Amino acid sequence: MDTVALQGRYRMPSPNVISDTVDGEAIAIRLDTGAYYSFSAAGTVCWNLVRAGVVPQRLVDVLAADENELAAFVASLVKDELLEQSHMEPREVLLDGTLDLSGQGAIGYERHEEMTDIFAFDPIHDVDPESGWPTSTAEPHRDAGIRE
Repeated sequence: MDTVALQGRYRMPSPNVISDTVDGEAIAIRLDTGAYYSFSAAGTVCWNLVRAGVVPQRLVDVLAADENELAAFVASLVKDELLEQSHMEPREVLLDGTLDLSGQGAIGYERHEEMTDIFAFDPIHDVDPESGWPTSTAEPHRDAGIRE
């Protein structure tokens, strides 16, 4: 078990990572690679608290999160460069028992890479000088069905 992962304070590495929660599911996007990550229900709770500056050990203490599972989750987020260590003072957040991880499954997330080409595409700067239309360097416009 990586107890060091539970003691630190973390933050998202700006501006390369953005995140939001939609309909109870957290999504994070690495803008530099185009990979996006979808979080499980328990993963969403932990992700939002850890990225807000809560020391992961507090989640073990207050939410009864599994220590080994949470340490592996945080270590994986750091490895995937979704989180980085922060040297700011830990943020104290009142966890009043309304957040409960029981019945929410494993603390985890999945990596998706289907949209990496879309995130790498820059329609302002990837303009074909001959046609005047934006083109992806991966798919030249003549291969995309545009006829000259």
